[in-house]
Order: sequence, then structure tokens, then C-alpha cells
Amino acid sequence: MSKAKRLLFWFFFPGLLGFAGGVASLAVASSIPALTVGGSDAISTANTYIVFTTLIFVGFTILITIAGIVFAHQFSTSKDIQVADLASHLKKQVSENQHDCALVILKTALENSDAQRQLEIQIKAKVEEIVAAIVDRSNNDATDAQKQATNLKKQAERIGSLRILFNESKPS
Repeated sequence: MSKAKRLLFWFFFPGLLGFAGGVASLAVASSIPALTVGGSDAISTANTYIVFTTLIFVGFTILITIAGIVFAHQFSTSKDIQVADLASHLKKQVSENQHDCALVILKTALENSDAQRQLEIQIKAKVEEIVAAIVDRSNNDATDAQKQATNLKKQAERIGSLRILFNESKPS
């Protein structure tokens, strides 16, 4: 049985029972002979009637409140479950790129100015990170090149010193 049919059944059936009970109570009440009440007894009877009806209304109010709380809890629980299911389904479609879902979501998100601002911030941060890495690498390369140049100069000076020594030690 579908959810709508069950919901209709659970609201219609108690209403039908209540109507039948009301008709039956009228039939039973009409068969009871009326009592004659004296003047002082009329006030106590009215007070009893007022208290009795108040208790009935309070009871119905409590039942309706409990039913409302139960329904609200059920609806919030089913809503949370539905949202979680839909989110996981959407993540799956985006990861598998079914029906160009990722592109549609991206295009839709980029129509939002807040999303554009956030994307711009993230792109700038990533570009700055890449530029910093390149600058750091080039500084390291420049430092290494300068060290190599210094080493080459030292070697050239040593070679020059050795030539001078070699030339001086040669007999003429």
C-alpha cells in the first residue's frame, strides 16, 4: 500500500470510528430517561460538566500534541535520510561525470557571485603558491649557479697559479 493510501487510511479510519461512536452515544443517551434536578443540584451538575469537558479537551490536546511531535520527528528523520541519499547520489554522479553533471553544477555554481569570489580567492592562492615555488626553485638554481661560478673561478685561479709555477720551474 502506498504512503498516501496509508496516511489517508490512518486519518479517515479514526474519523469514521469517531463519527460512528458519536451516533451510537446519541442513541444510547436518548434511551436513558431524563433526571430531574433540584436548584442547588443544577449548579453542581454544571460544574461537574464543565470540569469533565475540560478534562476531555485537555486529553485530546495532549494526544494531538504527542502526535504532532511524533510526526515532526518522523518528517525530520526522513528528510535527513533523503538529503543524505541525494547528496551521496549527486557526489557519485559528479565523480563519474554522468550526464555532464559536474559541468552543469560548476556552471550553475559560477552564476553565484559568492561562488565566483570564492573561486577567485582559491585560484589566486594556488597561483601564488605555484609562483612562490618557481621563484624558490629559480633562487636555488641561481645560488647553485653562483656556487659553480665561484668554484670555476677558484679552479681557474689554481690552474693559473700552477701555470705560473710550472713556467717558473722550467729551465730556460
